Amino acid sequence: MKRIGLIGGVSPESTILYYQMLNEAARQAYGPDCSAEIIIHSLNFGEMYDYYLKGDWSTFKTRVVDAARGLAAQSCGLVAISSNTTQVAAADAAQAIEVPVIDLVASLASEMHKDGVKRPLLLGTPFVMTGDYYRPELQTKYGLACIIPDAAGQKCVDRVIFQELVRGQVRQDSRQAYLELIEKGRAEGADSVILGCTEIGMLIEQRHTTLPVYDTTRIHAAAIARAAFASPLAKETGGEPASFS
Repeated sequence: MKRIGLIGGVSPESTILYYQMLNEAARQAYGPDCSAEIIIHSLNFGEMYDYYLKGDWSTFKTRVVDAARGLAAQSCGLVAISSNTTQVAAADAAQAIEVPVIDLVASLASEMHKDGVKRPLLLGTPFVMTGDYYRPELQTKYGLACIIPDAAGQKCVDRVIFQELVRGQVRQDSRQAYLELIEKGRAEGADSVILGCTEIGMLIEQRHTTLPVYDTTRIHAAAIARAAFASPLAKETGGEPASFS
């Protein structure tokens, strides 16, 4: 078992989900009495959100890279960033340390390629939906032509994320609003939906829609588990890290 370095706090709600999923995977891999060895560097959400709003990506990335360096210095065998928006700093973090950084976008694209989907509806923060990193990365590097909601839909997605989900609030009316956006995406040709914010999985699950749902939190946590728990002990006990499907 490798020690996992998790950069969290953006938001704390999704960091909790990662922690729970990784410990579930450790139990499945090694037995019911085992847990994952995890060090969490929890960034201050308020500070990071302020950098985000100001477009101060230099400081934003510096904070993430510093966190990655600190985790690597504590003998973590791998590092992961538990946030979609914060993946903008993943490449910088990978260059700054010698241990692997488990990339969320690459993990997502791998799962989607397995299923043959090509035109997903992308739901996430405004930066994820319209910024110059996440959506272009999926298109140019992985050939996924993402559909995004219109301006009013984007505003709705943003409001629910930052006024509700990051504060641990899950509302039925907000779920219905998201499901309406998903149906609009289907009508525009979407063959799947990406939950491109690590908190959206608190609101939308596969049971809520017939479109294939790609929950990035579950996909990324499973990829981290595979990297951390790929050991002789796991194989000897017959366990495999959870897929979280």
